Amino acid sequence: MNLFNFLIIPFVLLTSLHDYHVSIVEMTYKRDLGKIEISQKLFADDFEKALLMQGLVIKLEHDLNDENSKNVIMAYLNKHFSIEINGNLTEMQFLGTEWEDYHSFYVFWELNVSDSLEEITVINDVFLEVSTDQQNMHHIDNGDKKKSLLLQLGKTKGSITF
Repeated sequence: MNLFNFLIIPFVLLTSLHDYHVSIVEMTYKRDLGKIEISQKLFADDFEKALLMQGLVIKLEHDLNDENSKNVIMAYLNKHFSIEINGNLTEMQFLGTEWEDYHSFYVFWELNVSDSLEEITVINDVFLEVSTDQQNMHHIDNGDKKKSLLLQLGKTKGSITF
């Protein structure tokens, strides 16, 4: 191996590695049930860092649905993630959590929609206190159309009309 390869290859590999901070929210409007089903994918290390910044030292492990984990997850998300339907703040019903792998997990929510879904507004500043490059992506399917919304530092609230 020549000196060029010895110096350049490790440099390129090290500088190409970077943290990627994203959460993904999938929303599906079930018109016949009058509900919106929501799955929210989050990364455990970012969640733990956010809790640490609030003075809570918690390691998310095994059963995310035990009472302590459930309460901590709900408290954080209720503070940092909310949804308005047709201009009205809507109470989200927490359904549970599930690990995807050892690094990420899903939180499941449900919303009741009494009228037709004309506009959905998302307020989401999840993990922005941890990483200024955090991106919170939302995919919304109203049964007829699929639309997406990206929220991040400087834009933590956005609306989609159908």
